[in-house]
Amino acid sequence: MSNRIYRLKDRIPVVIDSLTFLISPLSNEQKAIIQGTMLAAGKDPMKAVEAARTAIKFSVKGIVGAVNADDTPYIVEFEDADKTALSASTLDDIMNMQASTKVTTVCAQLVAGIPSGFINPSTNKPLEGVSFADAVKKPQARTMSKK
Repeated sequence: MSNRIYRLKDRIPVVIDSLTFLISPLSNEQKAIIQGTMLAAGKDPMKAVEAARTAIKFSVKGIVGAVNADDTPYIVEFEDADKTALSASTLDDIMNMQASTKVTTVCAQLVAGIPSGFINPSTNKPLEGVSFADAVKKPQARTMSKK
């Protein structure tokens, strides 16, 4: 994947456990916001949580295979019609998922660009249960803008 140039409108399917998350590259402005928050995390542990939430907010564009408690398809909601940032309720939903730690790790690593694979920062080995999905498949996630 290192030869590919990803545009901000690209949706890259990443399988995390049994769900496929559609992620997009981060803009330079989004990276600066996340990095600034990460730097502040050295003095304030809550800033680390904020940085993780911000990385997810800007990079996740859809979730394929997720269902609500009543088995209806889960719909990702956005703050804006351009779908650049997840809504607060969708962000909370993701942070409450079993896979939230892996989602956080994946999204935080996007600050350095789209990697060839995702690394567990504790072991420096590939992140277990996380991989790029087959690029030939075009997964469809349900999304809705708040506006």
